[in-house]
Amino acid sequence: MILKFRGINYSFEYCGGDISFLVIESREFYWKLLNSLNELNEDNIFLIDDKKIDLKNAILFFDRLFDLDPNSKKILSLTYQDINKMYLNDSIKVKISVANEILLGILDKLALDVDFKARYESDLTLNDVLNLYKFRYEIESKSFIEMFLQYIKSLMVVMKYKYVVTLNLLDFIDKNNLDLLSNELKILGLDLIDISRHSYKLEKYKEILIDNDLCEIS
Repeated sequence: MILKFRGINYSFEYCGGDISFLVIESREFYWKLLNSLNELNEDNIFLIDDKKIDLKNAILFFDRLFDLDPNSKKILSLTYQDINKMYLNDSIKVKISVANEILLGILDKLALDVDFKARYESDLTLNDVLNLYKFRYEIESKSFIEMFLQYIKSLMVVMKYKYVVTLNLLDFIDKNNLDLLSNELKILGLDLIDISRHSYKLEKYKEILIDNDLCEIS
């Protein structure tokens, strides 16, 4: 699998753990690229593979480095869908049905006792149980690198991304944490491309520079 951007000759070949830095000095080109990533515009972003894969299923554009909540509504919704798909079997259905009968008995009695005409749902699903008991990820740390990794891992439970694209990641982590991130990405099988307007010239990691004249140095 290869990821390419319009206007950039370099090809980001998927390796399952690589970190690359794309430095764009041109403000205009920087804006155009970020806009294309935000929209996952297939006219400007190309995924070359034997199989047809939607960009949204292969690329995570992560432009909000302060939005690191694995318990966001979107992630929990996807997680619950995955739990239903993987774990909802006849045994669990029977247990939910038994619990539902008990709860309906309580609601039926309350409906008779209260001063108003009451209505309520009669079916209980696994999703309802997960929501009722606030089934969610436990957040163990507030350091940036740990929260970033936890967020990525929570997404990878339900999505099989190949690339994550970040902005100015090196403003938040040092080289030691970058090496830690690299090791974790290898385990996840995820390539990371960080886009910024400043070069850091790290020997261990690939850097592609697009200068103000749109000349490419790699």
